[in-house]
Amino acid sequence: MLDLIRCQILTEKTNSLLKYNKYCFEVSLEVNKSEIKSLIENTFGVKVLKVTTSIMPSKSKTLGKYFGNIHSKKRVIVKISEKNVIPFFS
Repeated sequence: MLDLIRCQILTEKTNSLLKYNKYCFEVSLEVNKSEIKSLIENTFGVKVLKVTTSIMPSKSKTLGKYFGNIHSKKRVIVKISEKNVIPFFS
């Protein structure tokens, strides 16, 4: 189950969301909102209030004469209750 969460996303925008108890992750494309909610609750031991997902489209890239595609990604913003905190972000 842990392989469904690929990585946490730490940017300037996601750091500003931390004060609202919103955490951002990159997850597998096959996971839906209810699976994400149960996965975060079981993994980190927190109460999830809301799950927002967005799928970033794939892009084409060029390096010299070579063409390729960057795969699409699924980004998740999870809002947790105010009593809880995820220690990896603190």
